Amino acid sequence: MGELVNFCAGADLRNLPAKPIDALLLNVLDHGSTPSKIAAAKEMLRLARPRQLTYDSSGFQLLQGQLKGKRITSSSDLQMKYGVREINLAPKHVMEVAAIFQPDIVVGLDLPIHKLESASERESEFARKLQYNVRWAYESAMWQKTLCPRAKLFMPIQCYNLDQLNTFFGRIDDIAYDGVSMPIRGL
Repeated sequence: MGELVNFCAGADLRNLPAKPIDALLLNVLDHGSTPSKIAAAKEMLRLARPRQLTYDSSGFQLLQGQLKGKRITSSSDLQMKYGVREINLAPKHVMEVAAIFQPDIVVGLDLPIHKLESASERESEFARKLQYNVRWAYESAMWQKTLCPRAKLFMPIQCYNLDQLNTFFGRIDDIAYDGVSMPIRGL
């Protein structure tokens, strides 16, 4: 088993914790969706000098956008957008931002599952989002190899139970990746 690393998440220039910061977790939409956000993130990294950097794909922001009724699209042909009414984010965008920052780890794009009570609702939610999560896993791996090959690729897992976990792993069994990221908010 490896070393446990505690990543500082949610930081920006206004609330950067006291140094030293061993590991920092940034996300694409909050820290890479505009030139000014990129500049602020670069300044934060200059000040923090973390030993490890992980760039998350912003799946949580997609989930929050869904809950707020925002239109969610994923077209790499369009510019990344993090607006009041719409979010456009594709695996290519995630890896383009990762290429700027050269993180140690980049998390592939995912569409998170909602926290739901009934088993039938959870099955439906998993099935509906599986198509996106499988396609985005393949696209994330392709763009990671092309744009930021030195970063380790972690695949995000969105499931409610072990059967769903096995289903997802079965659908991505020919993708090369270095680890997984599994938020527990849906469990």
